[in-house]
Amino acid sequence: MNLHYFNSAYTRSTNCFEERIIAKTKIALEEEERQELNRRLRASTMSVRDRQRAQIILLATEGHTQEAIGAKAGVTRVTVSHWCQRFVKERLAGLTDAPG
Repeated sequence: MNLHYFNSAYTRSTNCFEERIIAKTKIALEEEERQELNRRLRASTMSVRDRQRAQIILLATEGHTQEAIGAKAGVTRVTVSHWCQRFVKERLAGLTDAPG
C-alpha cells in the first residue's frame, strides 16, 4: 500500500481506497530532545497537557498517522497537527503554552 501526504492510498487486495493522514513534516529528534520528551512523558509532576504534547511528538517521530496519534493521546488530529508544527518551528520551547 502506498501512502502519500493527504492523499488516498490504494489497497489492491480489497480493491478500495482508504484515507490516511500522516504527519506532513518528518520530525527528527536530537538525542537530548528525545530524552527530555521521554522524561516529560514519564514524570508524574508534569501536567497532563505537557505529557500529551511529549507523547504526540514521540509518536510522530515513529511515523504514526495523525489520526492514530490523536487516538493514542486522546486529542484530535487538528491538535496533533498544531503541536507537530509548533515543535518543528520552535523545538522543545514550542511545546509550552503561548502567552495570553
